[in-house]
Amino acid sequence: GLMVPLKKGYLMIDLISDLNIEVILVSRNYLGSINHTLLSVEALHSRNIPVKGIWFNGAENPESEGFILAHTGLNFLGRLPETEIINAEFIRQEAAKISVATFLPRDNSLPVPSLSERDQQVIWHPFTQALTAKPAIGIVKAENCWLIAENGERYLDGTASWWVNAHGHGNAFIASEVAKQARTLEHIIFAGFTHEPAVLLAEKLIALMPGKQERIFYSDNGSTSVEVSLKIALQYFHNRSEKRNKIIAFKNAYHGDTFGAMSVGSRNAFNRPFEALLFEVQFIDPPEKSMEAESLKQLEDLLEDKNVAAFIFEPLVQGANGMRMHDAATLSKQIELCREKGVISIADEVFTGFYRTGKLFACNYLDNQPDLICLSKTITGGTLPLGVTAVPDFIYQAFLSDNKLKTFFHGHSFTANPLACRAALASLTLLQKEECLHNIGRISERHTEFGNEIKFHPAIREIRLLGTILAIELETNDERGYMNPMSEDLTVWFLDRGVYLRPLGNVLYCTPPYIMKDEELDLIYNSIRELLRKTERPVEVLNV
Repeated sequence: GLMVPLKKGYLMIDLISDLNIEVILVSRNYLGSINHTLLSVEALHSRNIPVKGIWFNGAENPESEGFILAHTGLNFLGRLPETEIINAEFIRQEAAKISVATFLPRDNSLPVPSLSERDQQVIWHPFTQALTAKPAIGIVKAENCWLIAENGERYLDGTASWWVNAHGHGNAFIASEVAKQARTLEHIIFAGFTHEPAVLLAEKLIALMPGKQERIFYSDNGSTSVEVSLKIALQYFHNRSEKRNKIIAFKNAYHGDTFGAMSVGSRNAFNRPFEALLFEVQFIDPPEKSMEAESLKQLEDLLEDKNVAAFIFEPLVQGANGMRMHDAATLSKQIELCREKGVISIADEVFTGFYRTGKLFACNYLDNQPDLICLSKTITGGTLPLGVTAVPDFIYQAFLSDNKLKTFFHGHSFTANPLACRAALASLTLLQKEECLHNIGRISERHTEFGNEIKFHPAIREIRLLGTILAIELETNDERGYMNPMSEDLTVWFLDRGVYLRPLGNVLYCTPPYIMKDEELDLIYNSIRELLRKTERPVEVLNV
């Protein structure tokens, strides 16, 4: 009985979820038990509890059993003898036949390797120097804003797990919507077919776009959404028989790790091994404080070249560059200059989209809107990977032709995956609720209050704030930016205090899930206060 209370406020299903184990459902197979069985399956799915399959208890009843199997999609594992008291040895024997290890006695004579230890034998982690990095922490569960490790330690997720988990972890509504979709249509080729989640999501996104974007092209992550935008911009002019192939981007940008995305990003340690293979891009200064006029002039000069095809930028915030922020008014003028010269403007909203900056899109702060918009990360609430490139109709029209060579030949096997699209629809529903919008405003206010409190501390070079983004650039004796060695020490410092923050070099930032409570924000703020209290330069205390 999944809803059997074990203690006040704690049910059997809570225990199963906390133990993180698979379930075998045992069901009677006569008419009166069908309702109970179907409700049990729904309850398990709603909590993301894996169901290994179903045993029936009693004499064979093909009609009832067939109905249950058809409506649940469960595997039929076997039949128990028709008795109220089931022999334990019989269960062990039957379990052995279907290889369900959790029902068998464990040999405790041998040490069981931890998830972290097993990881070190088989996994290659991103952005990680495996020779010097500490072993990865094994996470066995995540709920709301907390990550739970295999040793029982809990860590408050202050980065929304690389800026994706807008609604926290294990959101029941998103999980339920994805589970329903998985039982209807989990995937289908998107060339020649379509499906409701993809069409409905495109309709909703187009209605929300800040500009005149009227078509949605699906991909699988932020980097590929940028790759798609660059290819569309270049092929647009190719299809029109215009020889435009130059691209302008901001210095110190990061747009992803595929070759096109690397090309329009900063030339740095991330892409140095491939630098000779990256295509040429003209870089200008972003319009940061005191650089607005210079940035505008640099763009004006480059736009005199009639071969410029596109201008790509991260609107208002360069995320991986330490949350560096720039001026909305100047960026609007730059988009206007591009439009006057027939140059396509591309906004990479992979990080900034879906209220991270306080508004639905960072482009909502602009008076002039870009032509193409790239989206990913928060789009599915962190549940599944999905990328989107939103395109205006005038660009789409350039690809319509009797000449098949004008087709946009780009795609991947999981284009517009129904599960990812359904997760995005569920996330959009939650984003537009009054409670979510209130939380975004509340977090923004709390960040501002805390930033004002600490901004004059001698260890702090600068505080940068926008929406739910809090960035604290610390003074350092080394180079500023991502490669600053302070990052790893700071990460360990906060983990020891039950808080997960992943600094960008000497820039400590907090981009919490939108559901984070005030008392949880206080845990983050207090750990930062503790760091600042101990030294004028955090690097000194970190080396102790």
